[in-house]
Amino acid sequence: MDVAGALRVGPESAGADPGPACYGRGDVPTVTDANLVLGRLVPDYFLGGEMALDDSRAWRALERLGRQVGLGPVEAALGVIQVANAHMERALRLISVERGYDPADFTLVSFGGAGGLHAADLARRLGIPQVLVPRHAATLSALGMVVADVIRDAVRTVMLPAPVDPQVLESYVAPLVARVVEEVQRDGVPSDQVTVERMLDMRYRGQSYELTVSWGDDPVTAFHRAHERLYGYADSRAPVEIVNVRVRAVGHVPKPLLPREPAGNIDPSAALLGHRKVTLSGGTWPLPVYVDARLRPGNVITGPALVVRPDTTLLVGPGDRARLDAYHNILITVGSG
Repeated sequence: MDVAGALRVGPESAGADPGPACYGRGDVPTVTDANLVLGRLVPDYFLGGEMALDDSRAWRALERLGRQVGLGPVEAALGVIQVANAHMERALRLISVERGYDPADFTLVSFGGAGGLHAADLARRLGIPQVLVPRHAATLSALGMVVADVIRDAVRTVMLPAPVDPQVLESYVAPLVARVVEEVQRDGVPSDQVTVERMLDMRYRGQSYELTVSWGDDPVTAFHRAHERLYGYADSRAPVEIVNVRVRAVGHVPKPLLPREPAGNIDPSAALLGHRKVTLSGGTWPLPVYVDARLRPGNVITGPALVVRPDTTLLVGPGDRARLDAYHNILITVGSG
């Protein structure tokens, strides 16, 4: 609780030690404890059943929090989740709507150990139609580090009125290209696996900020279009200037072949573990719990339901439809709730 008596979540984290109260070493209520109190985590299957959760300790932590605002532990837990989701929604709006992108044009990727408990609700709030939960969601960042391309960037300020003779621009860019390509090759990428992208930082004369556009046949038109998309207007009569030239060298590294299985039928009943009482915003119901290891490509789960994995738990909300694809990713078609 803050000094005004309002419920706050973060920005501090309980970390791995002491961690959430349910880990048995701390007593501070966390988002994980709230999910456990609401029945959204299955203690016997947490970390594939290798780590015991202290359910009673989580309840006591939420009871103490609830007493500060006159709420029971379940209501306090719901409040924690709502505040946490509001923070994440605000962050997602910052990188989408506030940058001129319509969230409805995208798929929300859920990663990390706790992402699957919140992703569908966040997508629903933002109007995102689909959520992708990768097969190894909790280690997705580590996988990305292993398969990521080698990238080097370079920039030079030029301050030129647009349009500019391409040969003039090339005279500025060529030394940058040579430098970044050499850097990528020093990292062990052969020259035939390196590609180079040229970009320009442009603005209307008098502006104090720039937009980066690809260096194509008509960068001025590209700048006008980018400005209109991001800010809602463009002025084709206003003078445009090029502030910086940029280059990016990408060294393409081999990508692993991910195993895939042919799709089977849609019936997920072979993966049904049982039912568990789960509290959602509209009340408490016994929800089916499915074990991901028993699901097969093509299986479809209609929400509300839980899916337990060794590294994460998925909450499939009311009206949502989850399908396992050939790579054992889960695709959730988000309903209206």
